[in-house]
Amino acid sequence: MTDYNDITLDIDDDGIWLIDNTDQGDMQMGHVSWRQVAIHVQKELAELKEDDTDAQFIPALKEAQERTKGMLIEADASREMSKHFVEMADRIEELEATLRKLEYWFDTDQEILDVMGNNEKADHMRKLKMIRDALGGGKDE
Repeated sequence: MTDYNDITLDIDDDGIWLIDNTDQGDMQMGHVSWRQVAIHVQKELAELKEDDTDAQFIPALKEAQERTKGMLIEADASREMSKHFVEMADRIEELEATLRKLEYWFDTDQEILDVMGNNEKADHMRKLKMIRDALGGGKDE
Protein backbone atom coordinates (compact mmCIF):
# COMPACT_ATOMS: atom_id res chain seq x y z
CA MET A 1 0.00 0.00 0.00
CA THR A 2 1.35 3.42 -0.95
CA ASP A 3 1.67 6.07 1.76
CA TYR A 4 0.45 9.44 0.46
CA ASN A 5 1.27 11.41 3.61
CA ASP A 6 4.50 12.80 2.16
CA ILE A 7 3.06 14.15 -1.09
CA THR A 8 3.25 17.91 -1.50
CA LEU A 9 2.54 20.54 -4.12
CA ASP A 10 5.33 22.86 -5.22
CA ILE A 11 4.83 25.98 -7.31
CA ASP A 12 7.44 27.63 -9.55
CA ASP A 13 7.58 29.72 -12.74
CA ASP A 14 6.72 26.65 -14.85
CA GLY A 15 3.58 25.62 -12.97
CA ILE A 16 2.48 23.32 -10.18
CA TRP A 17 4.45 20.15 -9.34
CA LEU A 18 3.22 17.08 -7.43
CA ILE A 19 6.18 15.94 -5.29
CA ASP A 20 6.56 12.67 -3.38
CA ASN A 21 8.98 13.14 -0.47
CA THR A 22 10.59 9.66 -0.30
CA ASP A 23 13.53 8.33 1.70
CA GLN A 24 15.57 8.46 -1.53
CA GLY A 25 14.72 12.15 -2.01
CA ASP A 26 11.99 14.20 -3.62
CA MET A 27 10.47 12.64 -6.73
CA GLN A 28 8.38 14.59 -9.23
CA MET A 29 5.15 12.70 -9.81
CA GLY A 30 3.28 15.18 -11.97
CA HIS A 31 3.18 18.70 -13.36
CA VAL A 32 0.52 21.16 -14.50
CA SER A 33 1.80 24.16 -16.45
CA TRP A 34 0.44 27.65 -15.89
CA ARG A 35 -0.81 27.58 -19.49
CA GLN A 36 -2.92 24.51 -18.66
CA VAL A 37 -4.22 26.24 -15.52
CA ALA A 38 -5.15 29.33 -17.55
CA ILE A 39 -6.94 27.24 -20.18
CA HIS A 40 -8.89 25.42 -17.49
CA VAL A 41 -9.81 28.65 -15.66
CA GLN A 42 -10.96 30.26 -18.93
CA LYS A 43 -13.01 27.17 -19.77
CA GLU A 44 -14.60 27.15 -16.31
CA LEU A 45 -15.39 30.85 -16.53
CA ALA A 46 -16.98 30.36 -19.96
CA GLU A 47 -19.08 27.47 -18.65
CA LEU A 48 -20.08 29.49 -15.60
CA LYS A 49 -21.19 32.31 -17.87
CA GLU A 50 -23.15 29.91 -20.11
CA ASP A 51 -24.77 28.06 -17.19
CA ASP A 52 -26.10 31.11 -15.41
CA THR A 53 -26.04 34.50 -17.08
CA ASP A 54 -27.36 36.04 -13.86
CA ALA A 55 -24.56 34.52 -11.77
CA GLN A 56 -22.64 36.95 -9.62
CA PHE A 57 -19.12 37.88 -10.71
CA ILE A 58 -16.51 35.99 -8.70
CA PRO A 59 -13.63 38.40 -8.03
CA ALA A 60 -11.20 35.69 -6.90
CA LEU A 61 -11.60 33.81 -10.18
CA LYS A 62 -11.18 36.96 -12.23
CA GLU A 63 -8.10 37.93 -10.23
CA ALA A 64 -6.62 34.44 -10.67
CA GLN A 65 -7.33 34.61 -14.40
CA GLU A 66 -5.63 38.02 -14.71
CA ARG A 67 -2.58 36.82 -12.74
CA THR A 68 -2.40 33.72 -14.92
CA LYS A 69 -2.62 35.83 -18.10
CA GLY A 70 0.18 38.02 -16.74
CA MET A 71 2.33 34.97 -16.03
CA LEU A 72 1.72 33.64 -19.54
CA ILE A 73 2.70 36.98 -21.05
CA GLU A 74 5.88 37.02 -18.94
CA ALA A 75 6.66 33.40 -19.88
CA ASP A 76 6.22 34.20 -23.59
CA ALA A 77 8.48 37.25 -23.22
CA SER A 78 11.05 35.15 -21.37
CA ARG A 79 10.99 32.53 -24.15
CA GLU A 80 11.47 35.27 -26.76
CA MET A 81 14.38 36.73 -24.78
CA SER A 82 15.97 33.27 -24.45
CA LYS A 83 15.56 32.73 -28.19
CA HIS A 84 17.19 36.12 -28.82
CA PHE A 85 20.14 35.24 -26.54
CA VAL A 86 20.66 31.94 -28.36
CA GLU A 87 20.63 33.76 -31.71
CA MET A 88 23.12 36.29 -30.35
CA ALA A 89 25.41 33.53 -29.05
CA ASP A 90 25.30 31.81 -32.44
CA ARG A 91 26.13 35.08 -34.19
CA ILE A 92 29.03 35.74 -31.78
CA GLU A 93 30.43 32.28 -32.57
CA GLU A 94 30.19 33.04 -36.30
CA LEU A 95 31.95 36.38 -35.84
CA GLU A 96 34.69 34.80 -33.73
CA ALA A 97 35.27 32.14 -36.41
CA THR A 98 35.52 34.90 -39.03
CA LEU A 99 38.00 36.83 -36.88
CA ARG A 100 40.10 33.68 -36.43
CA LYS A 101 40.21 33.26 -40.22
CA LEU A 102 41.25 36.91 -40.60
CA GLU A 103 43.92 36.48 -37.94
CA TYR A 104 45.29 33.47 -39.78
CA TRP A 105 45.33 35.39 -43.05
CA PHE A 106 46.91 38.53 -41.52
CA ASP A 107 49.55 36.52 -39.66
CA THR A 108 51.58 36.24 -42.87
CA ASP A 109 55.01 34.85 -43.53
CA GLN A 110 58.02 37.09 -42.95
CA GLU A 111 58.83 37.06 -46.69
CA ILE A 112 55.51 38.76 -47.44
CA LEU A 113 56.06 41.33 -44.68
CA ASP A 114 59.57 42.04 -46.06
CA VAL A 115 58.20 43.10 -49.48
CA MET A 116 55.64 45.48 -47.98
CA GLY A 117 56.40 49.17 -47.76
CA ASN A 118 56.68 50.77 -44.31
CA ASN A 119 53.19 52.33 -44.40
CA GLU A 120 51.62 49.17 -45.79
CA LYS A 121 53.38 47.03 -43.19
CA ALA A 122 52.38 49.38 -40.33
CA ASP A 123 48.76 49.35 -41.53
CA HIS A 124 48.86 45.55 -41.80
CA MET A 125 50.23 45.20 -38.25
CA ARG A 126 47.58 47.61 -36.85
CA LYS A 127 44.83 45.51 -38.42
CA LEU A 128 46.37 42.31 -37.06
CA LYS A 129 46.52 43.86 -33.57
CA MET A 130 42.85 44.96 -33.84
CA ILE A 131 41.85 41.41 -34.79
CA ARG A 132 43.82 39.90 -31.91
CA ASP A 133 42.43 42.47 -29.45
CA ALA A 134 38.90 41.59 -30.60
CA LEU A 135 39.68 37.94 -29.98
CA GLY A 136 40.74 38.74 -26.43
CA GLY A 137 44.46 39.24 -26.89
CA GLY A 138 47.05 37.03 -28.37
CA LYS A 139 50.63 37.07 -29.46
CA ASP A 140 52.17 40.44 -30.26
CA GLU A 141 55.07 40.96 -32.57
